[in-house]
Amino acid sequence: MCHDQSREVSHQESTQERNDVLRQFIEVMCVQADSAICAHKILSSSSRLSCLQASVRLNISIIFLNEDAVSLLRYLQISFLKVIDSDFVLAQLLLSMMKPLFF
Repeated sequence: MCHDQSREVSHQESTQERNDVLRQFIEVMCVQADSAICAHKILSSSSRLSCLQASVRLNISIIFLNEDAVSLLRYLQISFLKVIDSDFVLAQLLLSMMKPLFF
């Protein structure tokens, strides 16, 4: 295999590994029983917030959007975040996922 092909395979593998980690982040988030604590932990940590942002931005495959992204939005929708601080917490999470506004 030539050097360019080897680099491409390595890049594809690292992209898949990154997508798997970000997918796991969403899966773990969605099984948290206390969405308020989960939201607080994410919003109070720049690294967790960055991970949430990356998890919804970097994988735009149809499978991801139909499965993981929908699961995340359902989790946020059915949680008690809508009543905490007049939707401020929910709005902060959603806005952080949408910035920059290229969706």
